[in-house]
Amino acid sequence: ELAIAIVTLFILVPHGTLQTAPLVLTTLDWPPYEFEKPEGELRGFDVEVLEAAFERVQISIEFKFFPWNRSLKMAEQGVVSGVFSCSRSPDRDEFFIYSAPISQKTNGFFVRLDYDGFEPSKAEEAKGLKVGSVLGWAMATMMQNVGAKLVTYRSEELVFKGLLSGTTNYAFLPMEGAKYRANLIGISKDVRFISISKLELYLCFSKKWKNVEAIVQKFNEGLAEIRNNGTYDRIHAKYK
Repeated sequence: ELAIAIVTLFILVPHGTLQTAPLVLTTLDWPPYEFEKPEGELRGFDVEVLEAAFERVQISIEFKFFPWNRSLKMAEQGVVSGVFSCSRSPDRDEFFIYSAPISQKTNGFFVRLDYDGFEPSKAEEAKGLKVGSVLGWAMATMMQNVGAKLVTYRSEELVFKGLLSGTTNYAFLPMEGAKYRANLIGISKDVRFISISKLELYLCFSKKWKNVEAIVQKFNEGLAEIRNNGTYDRIHAKYK
């Protein structure tokens, strides 16, 4: 009778719910994409999108917040299932399988409000310029590759401090998150933004995670479903 009961249980329980432990996904505190401490009902649009997409395919998840470089390394080493919200870059291709795009960011340069120097229109024009960016971010690597005089910091706040103190003349950051941060620390009126490009962001799954290809496929299916049924747009509308 016990054997019959066990077999019956496996027949009745949906396949997706047989997952023994939640996937662990790392990120950093990066409003409005992800909030380590929710603001009312807002937890970050990428957080909510991931929750909704995984729920559609009956996969449980858990979020852990760390500094970005640590989050990235943990995912590279397979300590966790993946990291978000990350952009594509050649140095990451070795370690990650990228999901379908989950959101996008606007890349560009913040400058001091009264700055009257050269204004780059593309990343390559930063060669020789004093630029600040965040340690471990693909944007910092991009500046290094084009020959900028790069200064890296551990957070966006510190990048802005370097900009306003004159240590750097440009802060290469994504507009959406950095503008939110600038408002939060009270310097939004002291800086302005020069847009140069838009990039898609992904959930980067660790290639070292067991059955990762199947998990990526299931997530992409869930993501497609919430885009098609309007859930994705309703999530983003709350943050506008």
